[in-house]
Amino acid sequence: MRSPKDGNFFWQGDRNLSEYDAHFETSFLQSTQEESSKAASRWNSSSNCPEYLAAVKNFLANEETNADFWLQPETKQKMLKIVETELITKMADVVSSKETGCVYMF
Repeated sequence: MRSPKDGNFFWQGDRNLSEYDAHFETSFLQSTQEESSKAASRWNSSSNCPEYLAAVKNFLANEETNADFWLQPETKQKMLKIVETELITKMADVVSSKETGCVYMF
């Protein structure tokens, strides 16, 4: 329902996100995982370690900004965990082993 005062939407009644979870969140999180994995591979193949880390930092900042605007807080946390896992956790050994001096930074 729109607030007549400022034109924004607001919840009215019980907060039930079952339709949101079933029809949006699950597929959104799966797509997030796939796209983050592709981005990690792409950046890894074309960047050195500092460039990769800069790309990850920018990507995370952008995703967090978008999540604050578009997603439920619960989905934001799940999405950020997936992005961090795909871009950082899964890629840490590969990225840090590049000959760029990153071993010393870590």
